[in-house]
Amino acid sequence: MAPAAALVAVVLGVLSRRQAGYFRDEATLWGYTLRHNPGAWMAHNNLGVERLKAGDFAAALAEFTAAARLDPSAPEARANLGVALADLGRMNEAAAQGEAAVRLAPGYAEAHHKLGDILVRAGRTDEGVEQYRQALRLNPDDAEAQGNLGIAWFDQGNGLAQAGRTGEAVAAYERALQLKPDFPDAEVNLGNALYRLRRPAEAADHYRAAIRLRPDYAGAHYNLGLVLRALGRAAEADAEFAAARRLESGQ
Repeated sequence: MAPAAALVAVVLGVLSRRQAGYFRDEATLWGYTLRHNPGAWMAHNNLGVERLKAGDFAAALAEFTAAARLDPSAPEARANLGVALADLGRMNEAAAQGEAAVRLAPGYAEAHHKLGDILVRAGRTDEGVEQYRQALRLNPDDAEAQGNLGIAWFDQGNGLAQAGRTGEAVAAYERALQLKPDFPDAEVNLGNALYRLRRPAEAADHYRAAIRLRPDYAGAHYNLGLVLRALGRAAEADAEFAAARRLESGQ
């Protein structure tokens, strides 16, 4: 290595070590950015995302509100603000922010997806389904949107008048798993839909698939236990219930 090149490598290494203390995680990175540039709307938005992941909805709301105030035309900030408001139970305000996001950027698939989540949570399922469909028209490879569309159909499929919706839920979950094979929640939801359609053996296969992907998935163990009991396999069912209890208690 030439002397000049070696010097550059050493300097970069020193800078990297110096900054590692600031950036030990994403929240620290964006907090550092805001201390040096409090007007950076994207840093507020990204810090809000980290607060949402941590379950601190009030702090997330404050960050997304700041981001939207700094750049009212940023659809990302509006969409995320809607999510935070929904997490705090303020559904009308949440929907208004989600709708603002899709008006600002009709081609932004994630905004449609998040608005769909808000509308379904608010009990406006048909409108939510349409938003999921729009998200998938824009981004057909969004496995989470496919899975959430399945949940919406499943919730509407409880009853003879809406039985066909459960079949649509199955199709949505299957498509989600094609897009993302390592998707344990979709496996469990597909199992639930198949069980409702009186296909318990197939449901059990999907609960087992979820457990293979996530061995500590207590809900999958519990649902598998219910199906095994319905199939008359009591000893196996009891083993799954015991596993679910053990996982839920943290043992």
